[in-house]
Amino acid sequence: MPFVFGGDGASFAFHSKHTTRIQEAMSGLQQIAAENFGFVLRIGLVPVAEIYAAKRRIEVGRHELVTGRCLAIFHGGGLSLAEKWIKQANSRHLIEVKIGSRTNIEGLSCRWNSIPNIRGTIASLIVQKNETTTNAIYQDILDQIGQICGVDIDQINPLNIPKISYQSIRECLFQESRLHIPKWSYRHCYRIFEIIACVCIFRFKIPPIFIDPKRYVKSMRTHADYRKFDDTLRMVIDISAQQSEAITCYLDSLYKKGLLFYGLHNSKDSLMTCYVDDIHEGNHIHFIDGADGGYAMAAKQLKSQIKASST
Repeated sequence: MPFVFGGDGASFAFHSKHTTRIQEAMSGLQQIAAENFGFVLRIGLVPVAEIYAAKRRIEVGRHELVTGRCLAIFHGGGLSLAEKWIKQANSRHLIEVKIGSRTNIEGLSCRWNSIPNIRGTIASLIVQKNETTTNAIYQDILDQIGQICGVDIDQINPLNIPKISYQSIRECLFQESRLHIPKWSYRHCYRIFEIIACVCIFRFKIPPIFIDPKRYVKSMRTHADYRKFDDTLRMVIDISAQQSEAITCYLDSLYKKGLLFYGLHNSKDSLMTCYVDDIHEGNHIHFIDGADGGYAMAAKQLKSQIKASST
């Protein structure tokens, strides 16, 4: 199932035959968000036929991080239109909340501490072209960022392995209790055992017998979604303050020419949320965001530019 995490939301595409199951799962996520995190999770569903009727397309590609693990790339303007419709007041595309069983989110965890920068700042960047601008501008932006930073984009990946650290048992248990139902069952007891084992391995560096934790930790860097595209370019990068300022000036010049909208938010650290089937290559993925608001703050700046352009 192709999906993309946008920092302040997520989007995915599925066959219509799965609609009922998807709606039930999304309602379960709404319940978790409300009860455990205290906020309303807005969820909507837009048929692809309506997007085509509005003269937009949805094209889906794959960006292979490593063998067996891909990120979806959405193109054509359809996903952006669907998001716009869902976020409208009293949107008919919103899913009605149905109280029921919680969604199973096994494998999802937030057990690593925030990751400090090594170059000066973590920049959370969102760029969206104007409707009349060609897609070539995105490649121009990537090329210019590479020139400003003096290195390939891969080198400013914010997942700095020497800087990462695992949370304590207490911190892990608290985070897990917000994601999973804390009830005394076999699965719950197994999760506690797993947390204790992982803390011993990744925090206290106690070597296990059957797995190579160093290989897994090293591979997280190549399994991270620090750059992605869903009709909008999104990146979290580790750069210097001067480079961030230069990128801002460059994007601002394009914004003033009416070519694009952008948002850029600087923070000291990056944040990582993990989805792990197992620790072997291709079986885990790590979602990256900037600290102190990250993508959400960048999106706020971008939306203010869009609003200003329409007045």
